[in-house]
Amino acid sequence: MKNIFYILILLIVSNLGFSQSKYSSPNYFNNLMENTDYVLIGGSIGAAQYNGVYGGFGNFENIKPNYTIYVQKKVSKRISFRYQLSHVGLGAKDKRSNSETYNQNAFDANIIEFIPMVIYDLGARNRKRNQRINYYLMGGVGVFYGSTTNHLKNTSSNKAGGVIYGGAGIRYSLTNKWIINLEAQGRITSSDQLDMMSNPRFPTDMYGTINIGIAYRIFGKRKLH
Repeated sequence: MKNIFYILILLIVSNLGFSQSKYSSPNYFNNLMENTDYVLIGGSIGAAQYNGVYGGFGNFENIKPNYTIYVQKKVSKRISFRYQLSHVGLGAKDKRSNSETYNQNAFDANIIEFIPMVIYDLGARNRKRNQRINYYLMGGVGVFYGSTTNHLKNTSSNKAGGVIYGGAGIRYSLTNKWIINLEAQGRITSSDQLDMMSNPRFPTDMYGTINIGIAYRIFGKRKLH
């Protein structure tokens, strides 16, 4: 009888120890955080590329830098709202065929954009306790303002308009508070004059970015269902 009593005590103590280690582990706590209404404050840096009259995606000579800051609030297990402010550099060399100005610097633009967007989390329901990686989709509609200089025409102008935004990303939790992410984003603008050129083949100017960034997570207070 005494031996059975000792065995029961050992089983209870070992079970409590296992539960304590499980719930206090960083990986498990990170998954608990993913199910709360946390806030991310983040920023990123990357490369931007223009698609229009003077050149298209895939032309590495047209790559310019871009910078982004944002605030993101999680409102359900899969949905977050983000308010993103970006500075995007655009430019291109003249790649038009049969042009006397081929390979000359065609234009440069500096764009400031503000885009409210929705983040749809693809990995939020994964229940693995060691899950630190999450994938997500992004979409939104915003506004932009910028200045453009066309070097071939020797003219400058200010531009403003709307922008439709879409993209995808992946984030990795370094700790419960710090996150790194990689995002690919594309924009379709309401203007065909970011390069100060019009062409029926390109009724609107487009540009895309690839960014790597870091974010700080402010713990949520409400569990999401």
